[in-house]
Amino acid sequence: MNKIRHLVIGGTLLLTSSACSFIGQQLTDKATEDRLLKPGALELPLTRTNDTYQYNFLKKYRITHQWPRISDCSYRKTPTLGVNDSSTGEIFSVFDIYEADGHTWQSGTMSFEEYKRTRYIHPNYPTPPPTFDDYAYFISFDRYVRSVKRINPVVYDKTTGKRIEGASEEIEGGLQVLCHQSWYSTQHGLSMFLRKWSVDQYIAWLQANASQPGKVSHQRRGTQNWTVLEFQLEPQSKDGASSGPYQFWMLPIGETGYTFLLRLGANQESLKHTKTHTRIQNAFLNLIDSVQIDPISQ
Repeated sequence: MNKIRHLVIGGTLLLTSSACSFIGQQLTDKATEDRLLKPGALELPLTRTNDTYQYNFLKKYRITHQWPRISDCSYRKTPTLGVNDSSTGEIFSVFDIYEADGHTWQSGTMSFEEYKRTRYIHPNYPTPPPTFDDYAYFISFDRYVRSVKRINPVVYDKTTGKRIEGASEEIEGGLQVLCHQSWYSTQHGLSMFLRKWSVDQYIAWLQANASQPGKVSHQRRGTQNWTVLEFQLEPQSKDGASSGPYQFWMLPIGETGYTFLLRLGANQESLKHTKTHTRIQNAFLNLIDSVQIDPISQ
């Protein structure tokens, strides 16, 4: 089956955005991701109100999880309750996540043919039409679940700020966070990732990038068996980044090769805020307990 047929989405889920609206949405998504990743970008108080996210995954599992209402997860989704206040949690129907042509996608993604039509090509400065790889890099769900490398043809000297002629560099465009909330004042952070990695791959990657070895344990919460990697709390980072490596809870999604990871970030500065530290730990466990992975009846 050819690539286009895989990607055409039936019914009303197929987006028919114009070039301007589509590009505007992409810029909005990128701006949101950048904002969420900045230290202390969101200093809203933690409440007991969570939103609920539900979706079908690879046509095999129905996944449900919660996230604090004070921030937002980056799925393409539709609210079902129309909640407009902060005291009531919304229930989001997340568009299905599936695989095709060696990539991961969300339903509602425009087709490759439509993507080519929306690309603005100036008549005086023509650019070659986008390839399918370009389309997958910018439009697919890969940026959250896979390591996606790309060659950046424009490199600037970090000292002078001038462009280095003829230089290029490989950049990472994947492995992005799906949900994030940080509190710079107390050095805490909550994050949720979904990657096409096994638990062992996750642990190996986290251990390799840590300044000290973490301790692996297994904990059962409700019906789920989690693998936990815990690090000793480190001093506050000198570069001003909030939180730090603390607890990573990993749960494989059946036999799919994908793994949920929920991260509780903190450092030694966090312990000075005793009540807040306890509240965020409890909120984190509530997020853990909210995760449900149910097989879809065939």
